[in-house]
Amino acid sequence: MIWDGKERRRRILVERKVQLQYLTLIFASYLTVLILIEIQLYSFLKSILPKIQFATDHSYILGLGITIMVEMLVVVCIVGFAIAVHSQRIVGPIPRITREIDSMLKTGNYHHVQIRKKDYIFGLTEKINGLVDKVQK
Repeated sequence: MIWDGKERRRRILVERKVQLQYLTLIFASYLTVLILIEIQLYSFLKSILPKIQFATDHSYILGLGITIMVEMLVVVCIVGFAIAVHSQRIVGPIPRITREIDSMLKTGNYHHVQIRKKDYIFGLTEKINGLVDKVQK
């Protein structure tokens, strides 16, 4: 199978299991940090404000906490999308390489494996192609 460069990965989550593990790790980390920040902020404001003022400003403080949570949620979504796109360059070519190698093993017709030059495992593909060259000699 010769790749002419027109075939593109249109899905962001190509290898769902691997990519979702990274996203879950990032989301869990952000959520943990967010909860700790909210607890510390609430405790700090409760300790420095007099009890009467804290009671009157309680709804304002809760509103501030909710605003911070919403802002962090937006940041987490943006970072999550960026991680999904970035991880596509790492795990995206794996299904193609696997299909190509399986095809070569079944047919005995050895040929170069091609992926996009921007993919991070491009160097690995060059090594595989070097092995194919040695087998063909």
